[in-house]
Amino acid sequence: MDAVVKAVESAGKLLDRGVVVENSLARYYFTDLNRVKPEMLAAATASARQAAEAFAKDSKMRLGGIKSASQGLFTVGAPLAEYEGETSVMKKVRVVTKVQYFLEK
Repeated sequence: MDAVVKAVESAGKLLDRGVVVENSLARYYFTDLNRVKPEMLAAATASARQAAEAFAKDSKMRLGGIKSASQGLFTVGAPLAEYEGETSVMKKVRVVTKVQYFLEK
């Protein structure tokens, strides 16, 4: 990736010296999902618990244990996917989780 960035940055200098650089669209893919999965799932679970605690407090109940939980789909895309797609070096990784809690009086 560093070589591609360096080549793009050098294209103007090369053109000044009479060297034509053909521009082809570089595509960037995120391939290290397994490295970030545990941290993302922990963050998603913590966020779900925080939301559930707010629901419990609003209903004057106490949050109980987890009734069920499931990991949904992980998605990887550009921050502005509708404009950038695979051409963006920046990536946004998203996970959807579903956690159901018991409410107790």
